[in-house]
Amino acid sequence: MKGRQLAIVLAFPALVASAVQAQDASPAADQPIVVTGQKDTPRAVEEFVKSLTPATSGGQLSRFEHNVCPKVFGLAAPQAAAIEGRIRLVAKSIGIAVSTGRCAPNVLLLVTSDKTAFLKELQRHSADYFGLAERQFRDLERLPGPAVAWQVKGPMMNADGQDLTEDTTQGVVVNRTIARSSRITVAVHPQFETSVVL
Repeated sequence: MKGRQLAIVLAFPALVASAVQAQDASPAADQPIVVTGQKDTPRAVEEFVKSLTPATSGGQLSRFEHNVCPKVFGLAAPQAAAIEGRIRLVAKSIGIAVSTGRCAPNVLLLVTSDKTAFLKELQRHSADYFGLAERQFRDLERLPGPAVAWQVKGPMMNADGQDLTEDTTQGVVVNRTIARSSRITVAVHPQFETSVVL
């Protein structure tokens, strides 16, 4: 596995629930399927978007630029495989490249019955792999609800699609490109290295 790519998941609780239910029971073909929902208010929509896409004013939103490799931990093998397959399907449907065969996981779903206890163990043993500082672990532990999610930033990428690395002689990140910025293109943009749902 590559560094921090040990951890991350790009899966939604509803996706997980539907995949798990699909493994447990298969309704008869003539059985009606009833879907109920609740209309979101504009405020609820705004809060949801803000929670998923944090960015400074005038800043850029990160995305996966390289292949995603989903991995599920904490479920039985058939259920984990079903969810991983669904993540791959959804990623492909929106144009995200997906790794095939063996790959370093960078989209992780970690399933546990105790979010707080699991976060404490992550902090104690594997904090560096998950890209969180001690304060961030504490903030996640205090969040209400049984699930949390976060992303780990990857290196900046230039307009040529190359990851930028630090020039160790200067101590700065250098962008070696001749591509010009405009209103619709940028010389440099951020990207995700990994995404986690716990």
